[in-house]
Amino acid sequence: MYRKIAIWGWLRDYYNENKWVTWAYSIMFYQFTSLTITGNFIITLNRYLTMANPVFYKNKWTCKVAIFVIIIQIIVCFGTYTHLYFVGAVFIYDPKTPIWYFTKSSWTYSLYDSIGLVTICWFSAIATGILNFQICLRYNRIFKSATGVKKKNRTSLFIFMLLTSTFLFITSIQQTVRLKSAIKHERFLRNLMNYYFFYILPLLSCIHAYLMIFLSKQIRNDFYFYFSKYVLRRKVQKVTSIVQTTRWKV
Repeated sequence: MYRKIAIWGWLRDYYNENKWVTWAYSIMFYQFTSLTITGNFIITLNRYLTMANPVFYKNKWTCKVAIFVIIIQIIVCFGTYTHLYFVGAVFIYDPKTPIWYFTKSSWTYSLYDSIGLVTICWFSAIATGILNFQICLRYNRIFKSATGVKKKNRTSLFIFMLLTSTFLFITSIQQTVRLKSAIKHERFLRNLMNYYFFYILPLLSCIHAYLMIFLSKQIRNDFYFYFSKYVLRRKVQKVTSIVQTTRWKV
């Protein structure tokens, strides 16, 4: 809404005429971006705990704990950008890029945004990378002699974890370059990094969902059942997979 639609030229007049859009940008844009990035770390941490200490995970990672973690995540992500609640945003055109985009009315606040986002990106990238490495070691040890479906699941898991870490590190590097451009007042480089950043962000939002679909036969069966029933309007029988207990589950 705030990047791609603006770049494509859609709703440009509406953005210029309605001040609530820039107000919403100030209180939502960086906050929800940070929620997406830190969400990858939390999901990876959850997956690591199921392997490292399944008994602890089963007994301690309750619904209340999950809600508490989500609340802390929201507080951190919204609290990092408290300065944005006291500064206005503008919708402007950059002839060098050339694109329309939202930004803060003060360049100093753009610098603060970059520092906050870079910190969150690098923390999430490094922590997720370490956890994914530990998951790979444990998973490989548990299913070292696996064959058939389990072997395919192991390969898929490794690929998706590699992609997650790669995207997070690319994002961190992009935001570091963006921070450097903000310090040096290089508006063109800053907007260029923003442009590529918002191709990676959607991938970070959905990669874990795709991982669940690839690894869980029950989720695939449920998806097929509801898609066939409500979209294709076909009568199909719901299939329930038999789950075998292991030290790790998706």
